[in-house]
Amino acid sequence: MTPIVQLAAAIAALVDERVEERLRDLGVRVESYDGASLPPRVKRRAFYAACRSGAVTGAERDGRGWKCTRRAWEAYRARGASRPVRGAAARVAKLPANDVDLDAILRAANLRGTR
Repeated sequence: MTPIVQLAAAIAALVDERVEERLRDLGVRVESYDGASLPPRVKRRAFYAACRSGAVTGAERDGRGWKCTRRAWEAYRARGASRPVRGAAARVAKLPANDVDLDAILRAANLRGTR
């Protein structure tokens, strides 16, 4: 990353922080997010993907986009931006925690057992 790009990113982050701080001081608070008013530092595509995946509790379709409450988004971010487990990984995840049978794990993942 060039120094100019780094400087521009630092300035943008500082401005975002100052604006958020000033809005907090004025008592202005966003209670919901959607495609037109996104959470800070989140792109529309990432917001829609998180809502579509079901990771944001209570997210709803809003026409062609998505919307959710501020609390739901903050809860999602507090958990960490993780993807839902699907397919073979989900079958492996359902195995008992104390089950260390490698063949069972491989079968659950649709892989060949060892000999």
